Amino acid sequence: MNQIIDTIYMVVEDLERNGHSVIGTHELKVYLSKLNAYEEKNGENELTSADLEKYKADLSKWVEDHKIHNQWDFELFRATLLTGQSALKSAILINGGASIALLTFIGNVKDNSITNVAQLAEPLEIFLLGVLLAAIASGATYLAQWFFASRIPWQRIVGNVSNVTAILFVLGSYGSFLCGVLQATHIFGT
Repeated sequence: MNQIIDTIYMVVEDLERNGHSVIGTHELKVYLSKLNAYEEKNGENELTSADLEKYKADLSKWVEDHKIHNQWDFELFRATLLTGQSALKSAILINGGASIALLTFIGNVKDNSITNVAQLAEPLEIFLLGVLLAAIASGATYLAQWFFASRIPWQRIVGNVSNVTAILFVLGSYGSFLCGVLQATHIFGT
């Protein structure tokens, strides 16, 4: 049994040297249950060198599978961040652009023949609300990442809440854009 423990210890040290600080508990339990089943089947006898090499090979395979799984999670996380950043930029861009376009239109009206220029303040406020919602979503995203960096369970929960909050604010920003466009269209239509 000491040979098995020495082998596991050696592989764990190798993982640590390569920058891995976490080993999935589920995968480790599966591997240890296989070791336990082998021990129960073969008794307390010392392992032969062939058995030890088989365990080393199994453990190496498990380590490589663990590395692949971690790399997959990392790439998925990175893609999620990029998509979220794109959504935030889009929300700020469409609402900010609409606000600037509306202000430019109002500024270029030379006469008061358009009686509903004052009414354009309402869609402008809606577009500016959309920019504010997107800015708040950006802050919530920062908080979510800060809390996700922790391994403390309650902070991970706060990170999840911040993440959902950011998503809702971005959706609210998109909704503001839609409402502002509908309001401005109604004003120009009258």
